[in-house]
Amino acid sequence: MFDLQPIKSILTSLLIGALFLFVSCNNTDLPTTDFSFQPFISMATDSICSEIKNELFLIDNELVFWTWEGYCFDAGYSSELYLGASVELLCYTRDSIAGPQSSCEPIYEDLFAVIFQHQDEPNLGLGAGHSVQEIQF
Repeated sequence: MFDLQPIKSILTSLLIGALFLFVSCNNTDLPTTDFSFQPFISMATDSICSEIKNELFLIDNELVFWTWEGYCFDAGYSSELYLGASVELLCYTRDSIAGPQSSCEPIYEDLFAVIFQHQDEPNLGLGAGHSVQEIQF
């Protein structure tokens, strides 16, 4: 017969390592909402040309603002506002090969203008009437 202790030790180490990875990858610091942040986190982590800035924010528990910037020759930045539950793009201002482009649903124009102009400020310049939380990823 052979000694099973080394196999038990290896299996125990693998189980502890897997548990550690599960707990550390399961980000419990995310804000609580009725929708998943996963589509936004996937967009942000899969984005190219975002080495300068790549940030996600939850606004009023229903909107998601994503802003990124990088060192690309064209398409080097984008700021986008989404309706969180449907991942519907509401507004954007971005660089492209054809130059800067912008579009916005009329009802969100004023809000997006404030966010875009104040995206590096606390609360995105929205003031006490709005809640803003950074989505860590």
